[in-house]
Amino acid sequence: MVIMIKKPEFLKKAASLVLALSFAFITSVAVYATLSYDSSIDPVVSLSGLAQYVQENVLNPLQSSIDDLSARVSAIEISGGGGGGGGGGGGLDSNAYKALIARIAALESGSKEKDARISELESALNSAKDELDGRIDSVENSYTELSRQISSVSDSLTGIRSSIESLKSSKTSMERDFANLSEKYIAVTKLMNELQSKVDGLTGEGGGVNELREQVKNLQDTWQQLQSKAGVMYRPVFVESGKTVRAKNADEGILVIVRSGYAVIVSPFNTSGTLQGINDLTTGEELYNGADAPLMHNLLIPRGAADGRGIHIESYDGAYVMIGGEYVIVDENG
Repeated sequence: MVIMIKKPEFLKKAASLVLALSFAFITSVAVYATLSYDSSIDPVVSLSGLAQYVQENVLNPLQSSIDDLSARVSAIEISGGGGGGGGGGGGLDSNAYKALIARIAALESGSKEKDARISELESALNSAKDELDGRIDSVENSYTELSRQISSVSDSLTGIRSSIESLKSSKTSMERDFANLSEKYIAVTKLMNELQSKVDGLTGEGGGVNELREQVKNLQDTWQQLQSKAGVMYRPVFVESGKTVRAKNADEGILVIVRSGYAVIVSPFNTSGTLQGINDLTTGEELYNGADAPLMHNLLIPRGAADGRGIHIESYDGAYVMIGGEYVIVDENG
């Protein structure tokens, strides 16, 4: 059985099918090659290398398929002759026709499989792109937060540096103050040592403090004696001008208070080493020869008789004196 096919219609369908399959196959292979490209196992590292890869692994096999289909179409043309419709011209063997139809169906099925594979790859590519975008957003957010933290740490570091500078300044000031205090401490220590030496000199054997203490003790004893003997009773006595009031007994003192007039202290002990006078019990002072006898002060004449100490009235009208104890009134030279 021979099947007759019009050459022009068949050639148009075959050419269109070949072109469609070629375009689909080229597109799928190019996408697959791009997605599955691994630079670690493929030496393609530049645009010229990629072109060579596509030429050798995609275009050349496709060209072989096109050439094969072209040969088959030429064979059909030859076997079919140049005839027109109906029964004119050459015919095509049924087996060859079936083989051609099967080949076309296989190519169509392969095209559909390639399309499905391309869709899968595009879906996977989109998913990978979405995941990559999500990770990029996460990295950007992390970078923003990390930048904020770095800025905060930088601000804190600036504050810490400022505090360190302030502490250094305070430390320098404290060291300067400490140096000044050290100098003052040394000066005070030296002064204390000098004062201690003076105190040791006064309180040691033969020191002036011991002598003063002894005099105070003697005065206290004399005062107590006067209080016990005189009963702290004073007698008002008018003493004429030019007269001197003294204690009567050598070992007994008297108390005198000048109430009016003017009087001076009399004491023969005026040389260095024997300097003695009359005690002013009101102020606790020692009044020496020639000093004024203050009014209303309690004065102690410690000894009498030949001791020679007393008060001399110099006011023209004389003076009233309160006297406690045994006394004598003598002339200036008496």
